[in-house]
Amino acid sequence: MSAEAEHLYILTLQAAGGRLATWSGTIRVRPGATRQGVLLDLKAQIEDHQPALRDAAIVFFSLEPNSL
Repeated sequence: MSAEAEHLYILTLQAAGGRLATWSGTIRVRPGATRQGVLLDLKAQIEDHQPALRDAAIVFFSLEPNSL
């Protein structure tokens, strides 16, 4: 079984009214995970902490291996 790989993410959301908010960080991604799955998990975590962003539009998302 492969080890989880560390990835760098950047996610920008736009709430109603035009407010933009960007998050970035690293996340360990399990083997077999999909970009869509990671995106939806990150967005759900943000929405849990900031309910005002529940209907926010995804403006930008990047997920790349963190190693160079």
